[in-house]
Amino acid sequence: MNLGEILRLARTRMRDKVTPYLWSDSDLTEFANSAVNEVCERARLLQEVTDLAVIIGTGIYPLPYPLVQVIAGHFITADGQCTPLYPLNQAAFLHLQVSTYGATGRPTHFTRGTVANTIQFYPTPDVAGVATTTNTRLPSDQEAMVSLPDEPVIPAEFHRDLVYWILSEAYTVNDSDMGSAELQAKNEAKFEARFGRKITARGEMQGRKRIVGSSMNPVVFGA
Repeated sequence: MNLGEILRLARTRMRDKVTPYLWSDSDLTEFANSAVNEVCERARLLQEVTDLAVIIGTGIYPLPYPLVQVIAGHFITADGQCTPLYPLNQAAFLHLQVSTYGATGRPTHFTRGTVANTIQFYPTPDVAGVATTTNTRLPSDQEAMVSLPDEPVIPAEFHRDLVYWILSEAYTVNDSDMGSAELQAKNEAKFEARFGRKITARGEMQGRKRIVGSSMNPVVFGA
C-alpha cells in the first residue's frame, strides 16, 4: 500500500471521507510516519548490515541511520584475520570493566555508543580493519512518506496495520468532534497486539544509568 491508500483506509474507518475533512492530510501523514517508527522500534523490522572502516585508537563510529539495537557482527583485520563481535550485555560489560575495559586490543564486543546513532567497540581497536555489523534501525529522513505515491519502508504485509496507530493518534485530539478516549484505546490495543508494547524514554535512560553505552533493557509503557 502507498500513503494515499493508507490514508483512504484510515478515513474510511474514521468516517471522514467528505470534505472539509476533520483530519487534514498533513496530520494523517504525520501519524502514518509515526506509525512506521513505532513499528520499527517495537518489532525491530528494519535491519541493516553496515561496513565500518576501523581506525587504530578509535572506538566510536557514526552510523548512517537512526540506531535501535545492535545484533551481531565480525571484525576483519587488514591481513584477513576474522574475530566475531558480540553485543555487549551486562555480564560482558562487567568482565571487560575488570579486565580490558579502557585498554586496547582487537575488538570483541560492540554496543550503542553514548552519542546518538553511533556504535562503540570494546576494547578500543589497536589494529585497523573492517567491522561488519548487523543492527536494527529506524527509517531515515529520506525514507519518510511525503507524497501520496510513497510507500512505507517496512514490509508490505504490515502496511494495513499502520492504520491502527493512525486512528489511535487521530482520536487523541482534544475536540468534541474528533477525540474519543474509547476509540483511541481500542486502536492502540490492536496496534500493540500486532507489534508489541511501547518502549519509553524512561526505560532507555534507566538502561544507560545501569551500564553506560550498553545495550538497553527497555521498560514497557506503563511499567
